[in-house]
Parts: sequence; structure tokens; C-alpha cells
Amino acid sequence: MLREANVRTGFFEANEFLALIDALPKYLQPMVMFAYYTGWRKREILSLQWKQVDLHEQIIRLNPDQAKNGFERMVALDGELLAILREQFEARKVVQL
Repeated sequence: MLREANVRTGFFEANEFLALIDALPKYLQPMVMFAYYTGWRKREILSLQWKQVDLHEQIIRLNPDQAKNGFERMVALDGELLAILREQFEARKVVQL
């Protein structure tokens, strides 16, 4: 076998992730859950705009200029990730009023 360089470490087990979510303030939980489910970087998540989120088609597009590698990425939304984004979208409506 070839030797691997730059091996990633420090992954969460499911129970550790749930404990982290419970310990976080409510306002941070959706962002951390989004990061966990997508694997996207902090900068990629924070630069995301609602115009890139299509809840009807259940997809998110990350523009090439937002991605570290310069390539567009898409993520399909389902399950808990879709529920998180729908909740955030509804909360956004309330704040805008």
C-alpha cells in the first residue's frame, strides 16, 4: 500500500456530534449541522446566499468562486438537512418583517 500524506483526522462519531449539538447555543446549531451533513468549509457555508438554495428542487449550488478548488458543487437536500433549511428559510421570513 502507498503511504498517505495529509491524512485527515478528528472525525466525530454520531454520539459525539449529538453531544456537541446539544452543547451549542440554538443559533449555531443549524450551521454546524449543515457543515456536518455536507462537509463544506466554514467560508463556503457563510458565503452561501438564499438565491443558491432551491427548496422546491431540493438542491444547493455552490458557485465556483466560493469553492476552494474553483469548481461548482451541488448538494441534494433531503431528510434532516432539508428540514434544517426549511426551518431557517421560515425564520428568515419572520426576521424580515
